[in-house]
This record gives sequence, C-alpha cells and structure tokens, in this order.
Amino acid sequence: MTYSIHRAPIALIILLVTFFVLFVLPTRADAYVKTGESTIKADGSIIFLMDYVFGHEKHEIGMPVIARDTDGALPSMLSYQIFDETGARVAGRAIGIVLSSARVDGTGEYVVPKGHSRKFTLMVIFTPEKNNAVSKYRLQVTSLPFYFDKTQLLRLNPSELTHYTTALVTP
Repeated sequence: MTYSIHRAPIALIILLVTFFVLFVLPTRADAYVKTGESTIKADGSIIFLMDYVFGHEKHEIGMPVIARDTDGALPSMLSYQIFDETGARVAGRAIGIVLSSARVDGTGEYVVPKGHSRKFTLMVIFTPEKNNAVSKYRLQVTSLPFYFDKTQLLRLNPSELTHYTTALVTP
C-alpha cells in the first residue's frame, strides 16, 4: 500500500511535465534543414530522395515544386547536379521534382504558412550516360530559392547547401 501511494505523485509529476513540454512551451517554426536521404537502385538508374524542412515564425514561405539538373540558379526552380566520387559532374539523364503535402498556390509554388514548417522531398531519377558498376554517384543541390511573403527572393547560401547532398552510391 505504501508503495502505490509514493508512486502516484511521481506519475502525476511526469504527466504534468509532459503536458507542459507538449502544450505550453512555444514551438519554433524556423527551419531550413536537410532531415534525411535514401536511394533506390533500378536497372542501372538511381532514384535519389532527399528530405528537408522549411518554415519560418514570421514569414510565409514560397518553395519550388520544379527541380532541374543545372548549375544555374533559377528563381523558381531548385537546381541540382550529379557528381562522382572525384567531384566531377556525371553525364546522364536526370529528372527531378519536389514533393510535399504543402499547399500549391496559383503560381505553382508550395506555400508554407507563417508560423509553420513543412517537409519536402526532392526526388531525382538519374541514369548515367555510361553505366559503370564501379563508379559512385551523389546528388548535390546547387541552388535552393525560396520567397518570403511572395515578394522577397532568398536562397540558401553555399555553406548551407553543402549539407544538401547525398552519400555516394553505385548504380
């Protein structure tokens, strides 16, 4: 009997602390980080999947849906390239798109409401021009533009983009 009387206050304290952490402490929506990656191999092609989260406490964010294999920075498209283990760009065919449950607005961009964050997945299907079973490839995001409040165009800077890469993988 004594045992259960002493356990009740501890359980109550744990319950109250859990409630406080989950419902009372403010949550932050500021985010622009890569959160994961994976690859799928199929008949000499590689499907690269890269997850990232964007959000901001004080600004609505517009994010690109279209992804393109290019070294140029385009205002409404995520840019990426495929590199080998030496850092050389690899010739081949690539097609990409950004997937998310975020709402798409009339301009064809994802919208992340102010004070919220959303998960995005860059999916790129890549087939190297020369299929070499010993070569290793990785995906690197080279430009990730986004809008604050539909007016201010921003981009992740090069030091932030170094995290937006996948591990090397063979086809």
